[in-house]
Amino acid sequence: MDNHDTSILLETLGLGSRFSTNCKRNNNQEVMFMYCHLLKDILTHMSYTNKDLNDMIEFLKNEYKDNEEQIKKINKLENEYLSKEALWWYTTEPFIYRTLNNALRTYDIDKLYAMRIFIRDLNKKIMEIHMDARKTAVLKLYRGQRIPRVDFEKIKTNVGGLLSINNFLSTSSNSTVAAMYSGCISNNNEHVSVMFEITADPIKSPSAAYANIQQYSNQHDEEEFLFTMGSVFRIETITECDVDCCWHISLVLTGNHDEELMDLYNYMQSNMQQPDLAYLAHLFLSMGAFEKSIEIYKKVLATPNNILCTSGLYQDLGCAYAALGNYEQALKNIELALSCERQLNLMSTNRWNMYYVEGMAAYIQGKLTLCQEKLQAALNILLDCKSEGYEEPLVMVNLTIGCIFFYSGLSFEGFPYIEKAYDTARKHLPSTHPMIGQCLQLMASFKFLESSVDEALELQKNAVGLLEHALPPTHVINAICQSTYSLLSSDSSISSTSLIPAQCLERLLSIVQKQQSGSNCTPIELHSQIRVYLTQNKTEEAISKARELLRIQIASLPPKHIDIAGTHYILGICFQKSDLSEALQNYYKACEIFDGYPNKAERWLLLILPRITKMLIARRDKEGALTAYKKWETVEQKCLQFPESLSSEWDHIHKYVANSYHEMGLLNAQNKQYCLALLNLNESLKIQKKLLYPIFRVRL
Repeated sequence: MDNHDTSILLETLGLGSRFSTNCKRNNNQEVMFMYCHLLKDILTHMSYTNKDLNDMIEFLKNEYKDNEEQIKKINKLENEYLSKEALWWYTTEPFIYRTLNNALRTYDIDKLYAMRIFIRDLNKKIMEIHMDARKTAVLKLYRGQRIPRVDFEKIKTNVGGLLSINNFLSTSSNSTVAAMYSGCISNNNEHVSVMFEITADPIKSPSAAYANIQQYSNQHDEEEFLFTMGSVFRIETITECDVDCCWHISLVLTGNHDEELMDLYNYMQSNMQQPDLAYLAHLFLSMGAFEKSIEIYKKVLATPNNILCTSGLYQDLGCAYAALGNYEQALKNIELALSCERQLNLMSTNRWNMYYVEGMAAYIQGKLTLCQEKLQAALNILLDCKSEGYEEPLVMVNLTIGCIFFYSGLSFEGFPYIEKAYDTARKHLPSTHPMIGQCLQLMASFKFLESSVDEALELQKNAVGLLEHALPPTHVINAICQSTYSLLSSDSSISSTSLIPAQCLERLLSIVQKQQSGSNCTPIELHSQIRVYLTQNKTEEAISKARELLRIQIASLPPKHIDIAGTHYILGICFQKSDLSEALQNYYKACEIFDGYPNKAERWLLLILPRITKMLIARRDKEGALTAYKKWETVEQKCLQFPESLSSEWDHIHKYVANSYHEMGLLNAQNKQYCLALLNLNESLKIQKKLLYPIFRVRL
């Protein structure tokens, strides 16, 4: 029965609990457990004021606004709460521990932030009691409960693995008390009665905190011990008791963690200069909680900060706004960051960030050439810098340059930057760092365009696996990576038209959550939904999302921004199956914008112009088709390094155009327009030679 290849994150040890398993690596805990540890580190070490207590009271009153009885208790809490009495309030008022543990097991950031002062006080009290009693003997503690059968089966097949508990965990030193909660002799098809027997050895698990809270509790007879949030146990044995029809699960408190996950945790923690509100905002930004990060960044900026700190805050705030599609506010904050950077007048080795910020501002304004120049300047400074700590910025700048090249249609120019970012990240960053996964994602997209489908699938599969263990499960980058893998694995024609890899660098909220809540979606979320609808042949839904995306872009980007052209291209794809006029109109608009990016958007034109030519042929518009074809041919000569230009996908169009030139040449000859006849027949011949088609017989 022993199986050491899995671990379980137990989100709650109460009724209705949910489990999450992963069978890919030994002792592999859910990444959210790591982020909650980081969140705990910040919340339990921050300084608080009465304002923080007032925030919690206001939050609780809103949560229970329709419950007069609970409101009375909240009013009492407001008037009588003292930090040193957190344990008493936790054990006395169910609305507190239910709200808190529900937020912990569901990773509800809004609720956790609202209850931050209580989390700090409760954890502090547990730590104080634990420190006083840490030299005590090994303890045997118990917890009885009924759990869903499906979750029990996951535990049953995970003997030897780890059980990670995110919330505060109540246990008892009295097995009889614990048995009262196990629901013994009441098993059914849906639930199983279990008794957890926990061995806690303070010597073997010195970092794990728990406390005997009997003298502080409202329930003195329950002999209660309380574990702080984030405890980890190893599942030793699972046996069934014939007497009470209850399963006994033996757990041992441990300090073990997944090594690769802890490398990332330690790396992120080392970058936390101090656990303050600014780093909390940064953590939320990393987790993809953009609205909450913006809220906190604004609070931090409302207080006095040194100019170096202020520059970074404005820069992060701009990133959060950009992720939500509010490019106007993004540009405003990035320009404020730039103003701070210029005031700093830093040494040349530290000026890379100023150039990076200038590059980001240029991109939002649609100035791709200036953007690339500034990013290259930032990169040159970093390459000359030998100081420790520049590895992550070096990865970030290389990745950004490669991404912008890729999105601009210059995939071959961008790929070396992505490779450099990947190599540097592999050498200097934790093995599960999110930027490694983003590098793999972009490398997969390049290989797909190169027609190396098997290699692309393998790279994308690796990206999916890495990002699942680097970012929260609700993070949109995970959804993007998964959807791209699905696209690469499915119809290649759909994949090639809907793959927009550069967007994977944007950080947005979960698509699924947004769809369920009915909230407004952000650009990358809309891109992902369009992809899914295209793969499902749901054209109307794809068009609706593409139009919504276009409205957001037109409202906040310059009118000729390359992102707007990309959306017109997507709309052209959507309409091509149902409305040729609408498809052509959007393709023409896309071409008009792409034409404004000479030497930067040829790959996009190489994708669009054959489609325009094909549709004009279908409409029997020979003159328009030939005009589009000539433009296509011109672009093709510039892009011979792109696999698209060598593709046989459009051979039938080349053949049609060759025949058209041939027919026009014959008509010119009949009308004694011999110069035009020679020109058109020569055009036909060039196309036929290029495609190695047999020479068509000419009627004399």
